[in-house]
Amino acid sequence: MAKNVKRHVLSYLFSFDFFAGVCGFLALLIITKYVFDIVYAHQPEVYIDEIFHVRQAEKIAHGDFQTWDPKITTLPGLYYLTTFAIRGLGFFFAGIRCDLYTLRFANVVGTLMNFLLFYLIHLKIHEKKQDGMSLKVFLSALNLSIFPVLYFFSFLYYTDVISTSFVLLMFFLHLCNLSNLAAIVGGASILMRQTNVIWVLYFFMHTIYDCIIQEAVFQKKIKSIQHFEKLPMKEGFVSIIKVVLSTLKDSLLVRNKKNSFFNRRLVKSILLRSPTYFLFVGPFSTATENSFWTLP
Repeated sequence: MAKNVKRHVLSYLFSFDFFAGVCGFLALLIITKYVFDIVYAHQPEVYIDEIFHVRQAEKIAHGDFQTWDPKITTLPGLYYLTTFAIRGLGFFFAGIRCDLYTLRFANVVGTLMNFLLFYLIHLKIHEKKQDGMSLKVFLSALNLSIFPVLYFFSFLYYTDVISTSFVLLMFFLHLCNLSNLAAIVGGASILMRQTNVIWVLYFFMHTIYDCIIQEAVFQKKIKSIQHFEKLPMKEGFVSIIKVVLSTLKDSLLVRNKKNSFFNRRLVKSILLRSPTYFLFVGPFSTATENSFWTLP
């Protein structure tokens, strides 16, 4: 098994997919760093709402965890992540300090992470369609990474870029069937922006959907999980709804000669795949900003 893994890794390292990913990463790094320095040269002072974010990050960097600016409407995940990362790097590189340039540069790193995650997500989704897909995957990942509405914030200290990085990482982990780890990353994404709870809820529901479809396969309602892929969109959507409702009906109320009871197999499958989601979806979706984050 170890030899197979080694052979697979080596084949990927010498493949066009890896070469395209590295080239795209380096090109994006060079261009983004160049534009970043131009933006900083023309705007070396805080820009609009940066005054609140930078000031809060500097307080945390100096060990002040009690003071909170009431004008900030997001949770403090970005400030803790960036300041702790800067402190950690400061042990190895003496010139790194928590100033405007370094805080802004954190979003350049986030943009590069977004490119890698877009690239990996595309490869994962299209892994069964490798012929002629490498270049398309590379261009699509690059195109999404420099999407103007998001790319603009690569040069400022805002929550948008790194928040997106955490959502994309959650998406990739979900595609890898690492549901609990995806839920943990999703919880961290909520600490960047509260609205990410919608994405956490979406992947939670998709995990439940996967369990239901697997149960439908077990009950022989469909032959495989890929049953819907060959159907037209409208027909496929209607078919999915019918199968899900039918499976739920037969799963949540399984009849035998003596009594009725819940299908433990489906419930167990959901609980095993998504217990961590229950820690985040409920509290964050029901709590308001005022009740969740109170000023000291």
